[in-house]
Amino acid sequence: MDLLNSTTVFLTADHGGLGKSHGGPTMVEMEVPWIVIGPGIRKDHKITETIMQYDTATTLAVVLDVQPSSCWRANPVRSAFDDAWSTKH
Repeated sequence: MDLLNSTTVFLTADHGGLGKSHGGPTMVEMEVPWIVIGPGIRKDHKITETIMQYDTATTLAVVLDVQPSSCWRANPVRSAFDDAWSTKH
């Protein structure tokens, strides 16, 4: 199996921070990295819409071809996927 062409990697964090504290009212304290790479993921694409942390799990469910639970409030980050992948799913 060619792992490089069959693996999706997500890089994120559970909360933002500033210095040794975390959380807080400013965007620098709330924003977290949200990086995804793999087959079907747009290359050199900056996601401009707001992503909530719980959108990660729903996006991962889409990648794994698993139906997210109907009680999840999240939305998959579909703009992360390239057009070829999107037409298949």
